Amino acid sequence: MTDPTITLQAVFPAGTIEVPSLVEAAGRAIREIPVEVAAEVSTSPAFWLSASKSVAGLVGSLLDVPLTDILVAAWKQHQRFREYADLDRYPPGYVSVVPLAEHHITSTHEPYIEVVVGGTPRGKIPFKATLDITVKSGNLVVEGGKIRRLEAGCARVTGTLECAGEVVAEHTSEEFVWSDGVSFGQGIPILAG
Repeated sequence: MTDPTITLQAVFPAGTIEVPSLVEAAGRAIREIPVEVAAEVSTSPAFWLSASKSVAGLVGSLLDVPLTDILVAAWKQHQRFREYADLDRYPPGYVSVVPLAEHHITSTHEPYIEVVVGGTPRGKIPFKATLDITVKSGNLVVEGGKIRRLEAGCARVTGTLECAGEVVAEHTSEEFVWSDGVSFGQGIPILAG
């Protein structure tokens, strides 16, 4: 897949999420809402089943996290790139192209769906996405202490998605390719050591 805006939705595409397990896990999380809150809304089991099923439709928005944001967050902290934060050695206007060797980045994300009853937050349905990203190639363009672009990069992601502690998806993506590169606008500052 070639797309500069690849998100975690591409790591867990349609068909990889076990919807019955997701609905069951979400239902368990919803049932943990205090009884007095549940009484405010409805005692109807049909209402709570419907609420559990609606979670499946919201998962995509939780996974709307660009993969390149995760990569850059790791790279800007990595020791290898810290030397480029030295503006005396690499002043603005001096452009460095830094080749990337194959490497792994592990990342965990813990989004949630907030349950709101009568306009008041009453509980959360927790999710956890655990990722192992294998970056196979690419070049980082660094200038002025900032990562400006990823050139010709490619990566593959193995991920696990949990809802309320239950695994609802495990998937290894196809290879993602950024053949046209990805610009990071004004650049992402590299953290100095």
